[in-house]
Amino acid sequence: PKRKTKGKEEKVSNKKCLLCAEEFKDLPAIQRHMMISHSLVYTKENPEGVQNSRIIVKKIGFIDCQKCHKRFRGAQYYNHHTIWCGRETEMAMCNVCNQFTKAMWMQQHLSQHVLKQKQLQKKKELEEEKARKKLVKQEEESDQDEDGKPKKKKRKAAKSALKHMAEVKELAGGDLSDGDSYKHSGDDQSESDDGDEGDEEEEEESDNPPED
Repeated sequence: PKRKTKGKEEKVSNKKCLLCAEEFKDLPAIQRHMMISHSLVYTKENPEGVQNSRIIVKKIGFIDCQKCHKRFRGAQYYNHHTIWCGRETEMAMCNVCNQFTKAMWMQQHLSQHVLKQKQLQKKKELEEEKARKKLVKQEEESDQDEDGKPKKKKRKAAKSALKHMAEVKELAGGDLSDGDSYKHSGDDQSESDDGDEGDEEEEEESDNPPED
């Protein structure tokens, strides 16, 4: 009998909240009470409750701040709020844009700058790629004739040779070839040489005195 009485007493004591001494009829009731009133999770190992906002939101759909009694329906927002509760009006200056914003949201503000920078970089890369493709297309079109066939490209050396031949032809008057010009110039030179030799012979004869 004593054991039964002791068991009943232990069973009754397990239905009592260790934080506020409120009693409940069963274990599920005290578990719900711990989550709603104290934002804690009741376990047999820790009947005074442990913090686990994710489980509380999953079980009852919300969690209340124990300082300001503000209700949250997301564990992440609740955890962030508990860090800044009572300091929501604190302001801080962003070292990127030099604008003031709430200190509790500074991390998110900086994240937006990083995201914007990545978007601008991606946009720049896309524009550069688009410009490169456009340039390649223009070069391909310039190398094609009206029928879309590739044009025949002349070598630079061939172009230079044609230009040089045109200059020589212009200097020669455009009627004589290089061989003819050389031939006639040679004939003129030989004729002038023959004339010089005849003049020298006449001079030698005039220098000698006449024989008696």
